[in-house]
Amino acid sequence: MKKILLLSLFSIMTMLIFLGSDTAKIQKSDRGTLSYLEGKAQKTPSKENEWQFLKTNDSVKSGEKVKTLEKSRAELKLDMGKTIRMAPLTEVNVLKLYKEITEKNAKSNIKIRVSSGKIYSKIDALGDDESLEIETQFASATIRGTIFQVNCENKDEVQLDVIKGKVWVYSNNIEDPYKFFKENKGKHRIGKPYKQIEKPFHQVTLGQWMEVIKSMQRITITKDGKTKVSDLNKKDIDNSWIKWNKKIDSLEKKVK
Repeated sequence: MKKILLLSLFSIMTMLIFLGSDTAKIQKSDRGTLSYLEGKAQKTPSKENEWQFLKTNDSVKSGEKVKTLEKSRAELKLDMGKTIRMAPLTEVNVLKLYKEITEKNAKSNIKIRVSSGKIYSKIDALGDDESLEIETQFASATIRGTIFQVNCENKDEVQLDVIKGKVWVYSNNIEDPYKFFKENKGKHRIGKPYKQIEKPFHQVTLGQWMEVIKSMQRITITKDGKTKVSDLNKKDIDNSWIKWNKKIDSLEKKVK
């Protein structure tokens, strides 16, 4: 009887050790990092208005707002290969920031709201279990393997420029862009990433709309919901803000 009891206790302990070691292999996080700072930046919990100054390598977590002050620039590293850079007088709200890493794969679910100012981002190709959504006052965008910028400096309109890659841009009342695309495009399969999408389209259903913006294109969304897609020219991307970002991109590439 004692022998059976000892064997049972040994089995239970072995199972607990195994489960503990398996759990330890899963890394979860809801934090990013202020990876670069020129000038001054602040953060505050999204439901409060008590701003505190940030310094390089400070953490930024889900539910916090971050803003840059005058003559200041900052970079938020949300996850590996996922960073956004903030121009002066820019405010973003980290609505969702969830990361999970296992030995087999990586999962992440990130949603950022740009309240004012301008951001630039270079996003590496994402896996099937990774998502990055940018929200603004007038529209949202789903990002995958893209170089883009969002301009919210004008209170009456938002501009999103795709420098490289493709971006889905859609009205804020679309909760699931994948489902919307599938239902409104019939036989066309969605796929991840969006390699099967060849032509831009504009679909309106009960006030909902979606555009696929390609490399060197700009979409302008006005406060009354009107959209306009145009081609970018050299002047649009030949400015100090873009040049600074490209310089940082090249420096980071050398580090890698």
